[in-house]
Amino acid sequence: MKRKLLLLALALLYLFTAAALAEETTDVNLGNVGLHFKLPFSPDKTIGTFDIPFSDAFDNEGNTFFAIFQYYAKSTDEIDALAAKLNNPDTPVEESDRLLKEFDDSVVELMTVFTLHDETQVDEMFDMWKGSSTEGTSIKIGEADGYHFYLFKKDLTADLAKMDAAFSAECQDIAKKLEEALKNAEFSAPVNPDEQNNGRKIEFETTDLDGNAISSKELFAKNTITMVNIWATWCPPCKAELPELAKIHHRLEEKGCAIVGILQDSDADGAIKNAKDLLSEAKADYLNIAYPQNLDDDLVIDAFPTSFMVDSSGTIRATVVGADIERYESLIDSLLEKK
Repeated sequence: MKRKLLLLALALLYLFTAAALAEETTDVNLGNVGLHFKLPFSPDKTIGTFDIPFSDAFDNEGNTFFAIFQYYAKSTDEIDALAAKLNNPDTPVEESDRLLKEFDDSVVELMTVFTLHDETQVDEMFDMWKGSSTEGTSIKIGEADGYHFYLFKKDLTADLAKMDAAFSAECQDIAKKLEEALKNAEFSAPVNPDEQNNGRKIEFETTDLDGNAISSKELFAKNTITMVNIWATWCPPCKAELPELAKIHHRLEEKGCAIVGILQDSDADGAIKNAKDLLSEAKADYLNIAYPQNLDDDLVIDAFPTSFMVDSSGTIRATVVGADIERYESLIDSLLEKK
């Protein structure tokens, strides 16, 4: 009886959330795959977790790129708690194995987009992606600049059967909306995300998380190199790297450099308070600021976190897309050596 009441409560929660989702859109720009589209919902308002996708080059020749879209039948808080336990060296091996299985069982690969320069590779890529599964669909959704865009998707029936009612309903709704959004995307040739913004200048006026005015010109002039880390409270990799960023920041201060965080979802309800709590827990005492309104007009930001290495004039000298702790400091050191 209790389980039935819980499922009913979750289903009602989904219906309430679905109504909220219909009122919002989210702009997604995956320049490294050549996709730009609008989701008819906000990922930070879902009861489960929808991943703005992992996207990358499939080969080193610039011929094939991909973006994987996933849904987790768990809230972001539940995923964060699982990740914390898995990353804890004191967690017993048996418990880690159980947690890893729980994590894997919660994730559903909704669909994957492949961007191909050579369209004759479609069948090969589809067979490789499908693996041992006999179910799968390949749909051409667009072409541009000599590239061909294919949507690969599997039958989700088995995955949906493992979920509680609310997650299952939301997963199906997201899959339907996502497919429609991808079919109506703007298509272009993929660009290297680590290079597309280099040489551009960052200029903005905004506030810190307490509402104090911030000018980019004054901010960057203080440091030889400023690492601008664009992150979000809904982004697991962003949150996971905060404790390490705190350590790096103190080492950078000794070199006349600094880290500045830009909170991508600063306009969302409760995001600033959540960000402050996360930063405090990570002992990250470097400056964090609200997302400047004009940033998307000046730069292409495809994924989170994205970090720009900016010189004292505000010019981007290097970019790192994704969480890459080992690369940040060495990249800044190399820029300092060149100066």
